[in-house]
Amino acid sequence: MPLIKQKEEELAQERQKAEQKSKELEQERQKVEQERQKAEQKSKELEQERQKAEQKSKELAQERQKAEQKSKELEQERQKIIETAKFLKTLNVADKIIAEKTGLTIEEIENL
Repeated sequence: MPLIKQKEEELAQERQKAEQKSKELEQERQKVEQERQKAEQKSKELEQERQKAEQKSKELAQERQKAEQKSKELEQERQKIIETAKFLKTLNVADKIIAEKTGLTIEEIENL
């Protein structure tokens, strides 16, 4: 009988060790799951940041295109003013009057 009792105690101890190991493994699994969830959340946040940056880049590109278009329009307008000034010069209109009406400087008009 003492041998059976000893074996039962050994089995009980082994069972307790196995249960303890099972608890430790479960805790470790939970930690890993929490880390996975944190990593997934961080990944989502980074994706949102990437999308925001991409949107901002698109907006900046549109603004750059608008600015380039405006610059072209202003240059075209300036060319029209210069052509008008040239025409007025051919009509012998005074440089001062041309400057007042076109916004060009006297020097610009003299150089036409």
